[in-house]
Amino acid sequence: MNSFELYVLMNLDKKTSDSDLNVISKFQEVSLRPLMRDFNDNFAVTFNNSKGYVYRWSNTPTELNNFTQYAMLGATYIDLLKDHKDRRLFYVAEPAEALLKQGKKESDFDAYIGVESSDDYNSTIDKANSGMKSDINRRYEESATAETAGLLCHWDIEFLLAEASVRGWINNDPQVHYANGIRSSMEFYAHFGSDEYNHGVELDQEYIEAYPLTVALTGSDENRIKQIISQKYMAGLFHNRFQAWFEFRRTGYPEFILNPNSNMNPTDNTKFPTRWQYPQNELDYNTENVREAVQRQYNGSDDFNGIMWILQD
Repeated sequence: MNSFELYVLMNLDKKTSDSDLNVISKFQEVSLRPLMRDFNDNFAVTFNNSKGYVYRWSNTPTELNNFTQYAMLGATYIDLLKDHKDRRLFYVAEPAEALLKQGKKESDFDAYIGVESSDDYNSTIDKANSGMKSDINRRYEESATAETAGLLCHWDIEFLLAEASVRGWINNDPQVHYANGIRSSMEFYAHFGSDEYNHGVELDQEYIEAYPLTVALTGSDENRIKQIISQKYMAGLFHNRFQAWFEFRRTGYPEFILNPNSNMNPTDNTKFPTRWQYPQNELDYNTENVREAVQRQYNGSDDFNGIMWILQD
């Protein structure tokens, strides 16, 4: 509960001047309470080898999953791991078949390539058919249990504390929390992964301890927040599926690419949408309250580009 409260408070970062909310003082108070200690405390779903309860990307006799035909990883994610020489890459991805044929080894960072998520469908399928893409690691498909899927994880809290330290909300060393978050994520993969699936590159304890210094926080506060959110994205991609979008919408990081040709924003394809519309069942069965909410929040226009209160300065 304390950890989740910190998550809520950080998402109110644009409301620190609201005296009724007292965001910063509440954050300071909660940060001193008991919080998640390691990845074993993750608020997570555990899977078992029973139909309906298997890992969401597994494709096993227990439950077949055709989605894995195109389980390609995005370029934003793959490129961050490659740029930082981050060994988690070998635990989450498969090397591109076309690059292996060109002589790359599965233990080479350059054997992995992401598909740009904003590319149009035909371009994406062409890359898939030519083998110029990295799929999710085989262990996700071949195991009914794979790993737990976190909704709120220990590393999320460490990154929240790092961000709060950079923003001056708490008087802590942001590098300490930032490093704790990275190590927690790596230890998670080391625990659930195995030599059978890591392509010959191990996340050993020596590497886990040393790595955070190779990507240490540097520069301006804005750059350090960018680093923190990027690492949160790298740690959390296989967990809370909307978290990266919420962080991008709140901070601008990670830096996703907008392609007007594939953007499905019906009002303005040069902008990222900022919200979901109210679902049809709300319009059908809660019409009066929906109309009141849309009028109050968005001047009567229920479109994808409305700026919700939590995002308003």
